[in-house]
Amino acid sequence: MKSFSPFILFFPLLFPSLSFCFVGNFQTSLKEELEIQAFRVDYETRKGIVTLEGDAELVIGKRLFKASKIIYNEKTKELFAEGNVFFKDGEDSITCEKLYFHMEKRTGSIENGHIYIKKGNYHIDGDLIEKTGESTYCIRKGSLTTCRPDRPDWRFRAKNAHIVVGGYAKLTKATFEVAGKPLFYLPWGLFPVKTERETGLLMPDIKVSGRDGFVFSPSLFWAIDKDKDATFYLQYIEKRGIKPGIEFRYAMREDKRGEWFSSILDDRKFMNTRYEIKGEHLQVLPMKFELKAKVRHTSDVDYLMDFAEKSEEKSESLLKSDLYVERPFRRSHMTGEVSYFRDLRTKDNDYTFKYLPFLSFFSEKIPILGGMFLFNVNSEFINFYREKGSRYARFSFEPSISKIHSFSGLNLTLSGNYYGKIYLIEREMEKERNSAKVDTFKIESSLNANFLRSYNPARIIEGELESLIRPNIRWVYIPRRSFKDIPYIDPSDRFYETNILTYSFSHYLNLRGESAREISEFGIEQSYGLQRKLKPSILYEGYGKRFSDLKGRLRFYGIENLGFTNESVVNIYGEGLRKTINELSYKFKEDGGFHISHTYTKETAHELSLEMKGKFHDFFGRFGLRYSFLNREWIDTSYEITYSPLCWSLTLRLSQTKRPKDTSLRLNFDLKGITERTR
Repeated sequence: MKSFSPFILFFPLLFPSLSFCFVGNFQTSLKEELEIQAFRVDYETRKGIVTLEGDAELVIGKRLFKASKIIYNEKTKELFAEGNVFFKDGEDSITCEKLYFHMEKRTGSIENGHIYIKKGNYHIDGDLIEKTGESTYCIRKGSLTTCRPDRPDWRFRAKNAHIVVGGYAKLTKATFEVAGKPLFYLPWGLFPVKTERETGLLMPDIKVSGRDGFVFSPSLFWAIDKDKDATFYLQYIEKRGIKPGIEFRYAMREDKRGEWFSSILDDRKFMNTRYEIKGEHLQVLPMKFELKAKVRHTSDVDYLMDFAEKSEEKSESLLKSDLYVERPFRRSHMTGEVSYFRDLRTKDNDYTFKYLPFLSFFSEKIPILGGMFLFNVNSEFINFYREKGSRYARFSFEPSISKIHSFSGLNLTLSGNYYGKIYLIEREMEKERNSAKVDTFKIESSLNANFLRSYNPARIIEGELESLIRPNIRWVYIPRRSFKDIPYIDPSDRFYETNILTYSFSHYLNLRGESAREISEFGIEQSYGLQRKLKPSILYEGYGKRFSDLKGRLRFYGIENLGFTNESVVNIYGEGLRKTINELSYKFKEDGGFHISHTYTKETAHELSLEMKGKFHDFFGRFGLRYSFLNREWIDTSYEITYSPLCWSLTLRLSQTKRPKDTSLRLNFDLKGITERTR
């Protein structure tokens, strides 16, 4: 459409009616500017009616009308168009034979028309469509789909329909068609027509399991408010019973949000009532206190093995529920925690410790004596409670002072730590409480140097490479102490005599510039007992000899989208590899990639896991497996394929597990915009 400067008609003052050919901007007597194009334009001044004929186009504000003939009454704000009518309002459009539209009320009628609503990709057809409101339509002999309108994969046809976009479509005497063929008849139907989160039924999951039989899982999504929603589940398990559940989500503010889930089942196979409760809550309180709550609890130790969806959940051995409060200060931090542990390795949980409570306070390193030294302190109190067995309370106090000095390219750190612990002991067979205490100190020094070099290998990579080599030597001394009458709750209760020299070598390679990133990291470390054989300690790996195990790490990110990490522990006295963790991942495009993980702990665990996913046109596939070299068996294997064209999706998932032994096939079908899961 051509554009001209504004044109004001003053001829209506002399002539009551005008006819002319016009392209450009048109200003009526009511000062309403119209952009028009037509072979013939008639304007009746007294009535305020503009008539356009012959390839007519009319633009009013952001609305565009095209038709063979358009009549617009500027006084009543009514518009009539006929003959190849096209109407565009924002991103939505209408094509029809005849159109009546009220500009202010946004109501009207359409004959033999098609409505396209971009948000949600809705296509609505009808012999007669009445627009009764902003987003409401009454349709006679019409159809609804989110597919391509010329050849829809599916659509609903109905004799009568009332559609609220963003709400529901109410259909009477309707049929559901697939590939143009009627699949089933509905005398009455109600379906969500979603452009945002809307309350409605979700398409049920269907699963056939060798262990549980036929499983049917319908669900209802409830959009409670803009910051709250819930999903209700009613799962039918053929061999177990009916398992209802509810999931509730909320996010009142960024600093006040949470998600909770609960389900219950009167299990015919287990011959008992079983349940699960899990959830998280985060909230910032006044005075900068932050509250975190996390609950994970099951009725019995086998619940996750029977019902967990993820393979890693089936292997969990300890569940933790806690209420955690923290308060940061300028240079220190205070926390309080109440924790409940559920040990899934034993049916009697009464011997498992719970933290009632766990309090801690720690500080950063603070300069003292004019900055000559750095001081920090760590302290904690834990009440180890359990229903059966001995109970303990432990208070720990660990102040530290250190000095850092650099000279001739070397960095020297000297530090001294005091460790003090006080115990309150309530023996299982004794009525009186006892107390005990132990203290010791640690002297530590370390010496390292940094060798930094930058170079620009322009032929290999764009940007500047920075190479950092850091050798380090550390000496640690802890004197001998007696631990008579001191309980062993966890490894921190023992300070074995230590006099060791630890030497390590690290290399870091980074890319600087616009695409700055880490390229690689390599490190190796070992300790040596200066006086005698090494005792157990968290300072090194391996004990019983003068030399510790050799500990190494490697991280490589030199190729875009490719990452590799390795952490290994090797015994130098002939036992070889003790531990290793290897991970390799690669991401290609947006929806594809793979992740391989290999873990090995001598005589304890040796597993390989693989996950692959990729997309080809409308197909998305996923494959996963876990294999135990120790038991020489496949733990879990899953195959999943999703076909997702424009307007629907179908997912098939085949799973095989050994813990527990089961094979299952799951089917899920969604109509986009109607039954798809949105949050």
